[in-house]
Amino acid sequence: DCQLVEEVIAVFDTTLSVHTAYGSGGAEEFFCTILDLLSRQEWSKRLILYKPKNDFATLRSDLTPEAFAAYERLRAHPRCITLEATMSPGVAIAEADLTISIAYTSTTVEALGTSRRAIYYDPGGKFPKSYYDGFPNLVAHNYDELVRLCEFWLSLPKAALRDYLDHYVAPEFGGRLDGGAIERFRAALVSNNHSGKDKDSSRNE
Repeated sequence: DCQLVEEVIAVFDTTLSVHTAYGSGGAEEFFCTILDLLSRQEWSKRLILYKPKNDFATLRSDLTPEAFAAYERLRAHPRCITLEATMSPGVAIAEADLTISIAYTSTTVEALGTSRRAIYYDPGGKFPKSYYDGFPNLVAHNYDELVRLCEFWLSLPKAALRDYLDHYVAPEFGGRLDGGAIERFRAALVSNNHSGKDKDSSRNE
């Protein structure tokens, strides 16, 4: 099947357990939804790169048997490649035509910050009216919305993608979508920290 792949979709979860926001119910819905996407006709030539937040042993211990069974079904699908939890997310993002992240983990923001197509999926619609809902066609709160957004982004012409990024995303990154926003933020923190120390030193003289 992988020889027929025309598009690659990177999928990212978050820490999933009975104790986290989505619980095992949300985790099971997340895994089942991705499996349902793979069963659709328009997905017959699409490959998923699934990058879990936690390793196999952790998921097995943290999820209910039903949620873990859904996770194993996804792992076993012939058009799903499960990456190591320790692998850098950027590897999958760089290979993907579209990134899907469970709401609201940072990988979708990382992908957008490098001018890549990316969306959020909120299984069960647990977090409606979030900050990210202010961006058009960015967040899916149910299966039908996820189907629509996947097709919207995968079919969006490059010029329209650039317009979207310039209008909605670039201002959030200081006008530069070069993947360096985090480094610039860290540099600013260091600079401010040094500046603060200099002021303290001058006051003590």
